[in-house]
This record gives sequence, structure tokens and C-alpha cells, in this order.
Amino acid sequence: MSKNRPRLRSRDNAAASLLNVPSLARAGIIAALYVVLTLAFLPVSFGIVQFRISEALMMLTALVPGAVPGVTIGCFLANILGQQGIVDIIGGTLATAIAALATARLSNHIAAPRLLATLQFGQLGPLGRTSAPGSPNSPSPSSATSPPGASRAARALGLLALPLPTILANGLIVGSYLPLLLLDNPTVPAWLASMGSVALGEALVLYALGLPLTVLLGRLNKPHAGYAR
Repeated sequence: MSKNRPRLRSRDNAAASLLNVPSLARAGIIAALYVVLTLAFLPVSFGIVQFRISEALMMLTALVPGAVPGVTIGCFLANILGQQGIVDIIGGTLATAIAALATARLSNHIAAPRLLATLQFGQLGPLGRTSAPGSPNSPSPSSATSPPGASRAARALGLLALPLPTILANGLIVGSYLPLLLLDNPTVPAWLASMGSVALGEALVLYALGLPLTVLLGRLNKPHAGYAR
């Protein structure tokens, strides 16, 4: 029984973090932003060749409590308004939920919130100010490192890996059903091209917009105490 208590306590903390008012408010704001950005760039938000700018918000799941339900609900509402049918509503929302949860898990594995708060080229404090060792703004050894044994290069690779769940989930799931919705007689090459096109569009948005946004927010904000999604 004692071995299971930490795991149960962790689940209770994660549930509490999702049910508190600030997290619910953040989820609502992120969902609204996702819908607005999707509709604002409607011509490139749907189709086999798509660059859904709102997908940049997927990277917030690495940092912001409430982001996982926020982007999932946002995608669900945006796909309803996109009027491509029930397959896109269910399939797109499923891909987003899987990607958001996987990104959050990956973020916890590499300690992304703490790492982003101290991401540096020199010795920088949480707000980007140069700080001497031992000063209040100087990152402590426990907050400036990810899991034990991880090198600086490994942590950098971990950050670069954060967009991969979203790229893969959307490429495989969304890219596989779009030919059924948009083409009369989809062929195997068309399916492969669709999956590759969706994955490429996701990669461009996430690496050009999503990851820089997450790094910026991480540098401007200290990680939440007892962070859990």
C-alpha cells in the first residue's frame, strides 16, 4: 500500500490542478485563442495542404496548466465551425488530445518548465537578467537541471523533441482521413502524400512559431510550484 501512495498523491495533485479556477480560466482562454486563430487563418487551417497557425498553442501543454483541455476543446470547436463533418470533428480532436497528453508527459520527463525558466547562453535568471551565483535570481542546481544525468545537449534535444507528438499524431491520424473527405478515389500515394503534407505543415508551424513562443514564455515566467497538468 505504501508504494502506491506517492502515485495516488500525484494523480490527486494533477486532478486538483485541472479543477482549480486559474487552470479552468487558462483552459478557456487557450480554447478561445485556438478557435479564433483557426478561423482567422481559415484558408490554410483545413485541407490536405494546411498550416494551422493555432497549432502553435500546442506547445503550451509543455508549460501551462490547463493547456491540455484548452487545446483539445479549442480543436473540437474549431473543427465544428470548419464544417468538414463528423470525421474531422472526432478525428482531429482525438489527434489533438493524444498529442497534447504526449507533449505534457514528454515535458515532465525532461523537466521542461524548470528548464525553460533557466534556458540560457550565459548565466541568466528566470526573467533573462544576468545574475551572479548565489543571488536571488540565480537558478538553483535543482531548478536548472532536468532529470539526473541529462547533459545540456540532451536537454536541448529534449526541447526540440517537444513538437514531435503533435507532428506525428496529426500526420498519421488527420492525414489518413483527409483523402477520404476531400478526394473521390484516394490512392495509396495520395494517402502518403496527405500524411506527409499535414506533418510538414505541423512541423513548420510548431518549430517556427510554437517552440519560440514556449521558450519566450518559459523565460518570462518561473515554473509553477508543484507543477502538474
